Amino acid sequence: MTVICMQKNKMCEIDGKRYVIPSVFGDGIGWNCSKVTAACKDGRIVGACKDTSGKWIIPTDTVKPL
Repeated sequence: MTVICMQKNKMCEIDGKRYVIPSVFGDGIGWNCSKVTAACKDGRIVGACKDTSGKWIIPTDTVKPL
């Protein structure tokens, strides 16, 4: 497994797939960080998972949940 973190830990790449933190994802879809985190906990954001430190990460190709 190859892990690359960039932009002050706001984005990382794991095995060629890019992930962002909830605040960055929220900025892109017009949601605040806590709403994104709640959606991650509820399983409403496809592909969201926790990294090894327990923080949520979201694939950059994920679309806004309904």
